[in-house]
Amino acid sequence: MTSSDETRFESNNNKKFRRDDIPISMINFGKKSQSVMGNFKKCCEEFKFDNSVFMTLIAQVVKEQRKTFREFAEVSIKYSDNLLDYSIDLLF
Repeated sequence: MTSSDETRFESNNNKKFRRDDIPISMINFGKKSQSVMGNFKKCCEEFKFDNSVFMTLIAQVVKEQRKTFREFAEVSIKYSDNLLDYSIDLLF
């Protein structure tokens, strides 16, 4: 004679189409959820960017930043030289 635990185990094995055996992408989530997922997929597909446009824009911005940094470095060196001259005048 089989125990009740064994029959429960067998009955679970007899369920061939249990929900946890189905891949997540195949589960039917309902019409509303499917339409939300479909709209999300469409939105993601619509936003495709051309990387060459971004790279040229980035190159232009980097050039501008280099120019600004070089100007800053030149002014900083001049200021440092002026400060050196001023400190020498004060000390001697």
